Amino acid sequence: MDSELTHARLHPSYCTAPGLFRSLHKGQRKMEKLDVTYCWGSYKIHFVGKERLGADDMRLLQVIVALAGPIGETLSPKPTMDIPIALRRNLEVEAGEVMDALMLFCSASKLLAETGMTDGGGNFYILKASLDRMSSVTVIVTRDGAIVSYKMLSHKFERGTKQLHIALNPMLADAVLDKSSYTRIELDEVRKLKSDAARLIHQRLCGFVNQGQTKKVGFDRLCSYAWGDEPASPATERKRRQRIPSAMRSLSDCGWIVSKDGRKQFLISRPSGSYPVKCKSRPLPKFRSHFPK
Repeated sequence: MDSELTHARLHPSYCTAPGLFRSLHKGQRKMEKLDVTYCWGSYKIHFVGKERLGADDMRLLQVIVALAGPIGETLSPKPTMDIPIALRRNLEVEAGEVMDALMLFCSASKLLAETGMTDGGGNFYILKASLDRMSSVTVIVTRDGAIVSYKMLSHKFERGTKQLHIALNPMLADAVLDKSSYTRIELDEVRKLKSDAARLIHQRLCGFVNQGQTKKVGFDRLCSYAWGDEPASPATERKRRQRIPSAMRSLSDCGWIVSKDGRKQFLISRPSGSYPVKCKSRPLPKFRSHFPK
């Protein structure tokens, strides 16, 4: 599928928080709740949700964030129209009322197409379930004793249609608008990835390997990027490790340079890219607007 979307600017913590997105087996999502705490610089970020988030949710979030760049509009703390009011209310922004969010209007068909799914069968309901899941996730951010919280996103379908409005929380909005650090996810690369493990590993690597950089990453670490937990048995561990080389080949097909460095690790180089240097994943930001003054 041809697409105008080239990249997503995602907040680094959403890329590197261990276990935020995981490869899930059938039924696992309903059995486990999301409860991930991650320290990003001086920030402590706690993600809490009723269900685990999978690679499908991650892929949809990438698309939403990518769309928000060209078509997103500021969602102010005190909107006056009905839909922005509902989106802002459902974001449940607490202790940070002065923070702007970001909203966009699109169709379910567009979201499905961008994630590589057809607009038929049960795919609309799969999409809606993913939106509901991410809309239920609360993000609690703490720094120096100050706490803010909000939902990961909120959404609202127009009655009787597949057109919808989506709002991104202030942390995601700042990354999209280049007001804070962001990790650039190349969507051309993502479209070439065929497995959940490859997609999850790709996003995690994008979170800490800048364009043009090379890093060494071990087998066990790559397994943790994809599955996010300790294997239940030696057999499970073997199966996971056997899938890593295939994921690395997928990464090579995207233009990354991957080579074995001994028996237990890979040497991974990220393409340099042709976009401006400022769009690289950047160092941790100075304290910005995520907390009330």
